[in-house]
Amino acid sequence: MAGTMAKLAEHFAWLIVSGASIADALGLPKDIASALMRLALRVQAGVGDDGAELALLRAEGLERIHLQALIYEGYNTPESLRGADAERLRALLPRAVADALLADLPEGDSTEKEAKEPEVIQSQPADESRNSEPFLIIRKSEPGFVICNGARVRLTSLPWQLLLSLAQRPGEMVSYRIIDEEVWPEQKVERQQISFHRSSIVRALSKPLGKKRADALIKTFSGQGLQLDATPGQVQVLE
Repeated sequence: MAGTMAKLAEHFAWLIVSGASIADALGLPKDIASALMRLALRVQAGVGDDGAELALLRAEGLERIHLQALIYEGYNTPESLRGADAERLRALLPRAVADALLADLPEGDSTEKEAKEPEVIQSQPADESRNSEPFLIIRKSEPGFVICNGARVRLTSLPWQLLLSLAQRPGEMVSYRIIDEEVWPEQKVERQQISFHRSSIVRALSKPLGKKRADALIKTFSGQGLQLDATPGQVQVLE
């Protein structure tokens, strides 16, 4: 029942995100909304507060059960993993997952990483963007994966489908009606759920794009829809 539990966790997580939105709307202290967002992340990843930092990792194949195994063995931060013995990790996790995790670990502390991110953003000036190589490539034949700035990024099913819907219309505002029809063809969903999946995309693409660029990648038009902030030349959707 692992799939069922993961799906339930995803639904509970977006409900918690809705609570964070309500806290913001009511003008409550910012730390309340931040705490709720952290809780939503933990619920989706199936980890306690001590494993919240691990929940941000996006290595290919890394699942809830792997995060829990790492935390049980005392590896509850990216820093502790950087100092871990590679063979020990391969004994705890499937070899391919362990190798992907070691390859994708952020280098240095978070302060140093954030300081470097603006340089990544500035490397593609707006007036040259139409002539640059695509920074986002999605293959319909590989659901759950995208290529972003040359890095292979894993997304869960619904965030991937949402990104695909937007990527097929880069630079255009895609109405919530169209998103509902393409991502949830058999049901009607709340706007908060779409916002939650947007946040999942932003979080997953923050490493290859940089946090600021990822935050600005998907624009929200209140009550109307979403827009992928890119030109057609910057996005490639393949069969």
